[in-house]
Amino acid sequence: MLCDLNVPWPGDFTRKPSADEFRRLRQVVITLSHLGYTHIAFNLTVPGDSKITSPQPIDVSIVKDIPIKVFTRITLMVSDPAQCHSIAKLNNQFDLISIQPESEKALIFAAGLDIDIITFASGVKLPYYLKHKTVCGATDKGIKFELPYAAMVMGYEPLVSTPVGSPRTNFFYNAHQLIRSSRSRGLIASSGAQASSQCRSGHDITVLLKTLGLDSARAKATVSDNPERALLRGRLRIKSYKQTVEPVDRDRKRGGDTDAVRLLKRAKLGAKQS
Repeated sequence: MLCDLNVPWPGDFTRKPSADEFRRLRQVVITLSHLGYTHIAFNLTVPGDSKITSPQPIDVSIVKDIPIKVFTRITLMVSDPAQCHSIAKLNNQFDLISIQPESEKALIFAAGLDIDIITFASGVKLPYYLKHKTVCGATDKGIKFELPYAAMVMGYEPLVSTPVGSPRTNFFYNAHQLIRSSRSRGLIASSGAQASSQCRSGHDITVLLKTLGLDSARAKATVSDNPERALLRGRLRIKSYKQTVEPVDRDRKRGGDTDAVRLLKRAKLGAKQS
């Protein structure tokens, strides 16, 4: 299972994508499929104070002919905790809910929410220092932290440094911050690709993250196990109450006796015979 949970959706709640945007989106999905990805998510990114309407605007049917499983995701860009009031409305509209905190205060608040992913702007240097307590507290709850790599592979690197840094430099800075503060746990790597040239294979991403300090197993998990757990968390949020799952006895569901009942009957039979 190979996952990319951040394929940007080009429209929003007020505007549908153009024909050219649909064409580029399909090219990205086709490329990811050829690279071996099996699960992706169309990601709708909106400001936290946006008006949320129903139904959600993502149309996964535009790629139904491509052999890949598609999910829906929304990312709210939040600078103030007060902007998170609309999250409850989104539970049944999207498979994944993500927060992009633009301040440390928003990050601390997001770490306590019932969401799936915390992400950061691709190629933009984090404006605050990531602390172990905040990040590890969120990962202990099952929230994943996303590292979008599109800015790193865009191919443009200015010869003269700028005050805000180049997208590639900022990517490496953010990656080191995330790996350090999370103690290498609960990370997912996603493309954030708006063009097919920005897509990379799972092997390439694994090699990149190993050079940044992750061991082989955790580097592979960023595009496989960890995204899968994020998808499962999203489904449990939709299908269960506070992620409570009722165990189903397979024997009883089939109408037969459970192992415990069979043992009890055997014990009673033995007592009668003796």
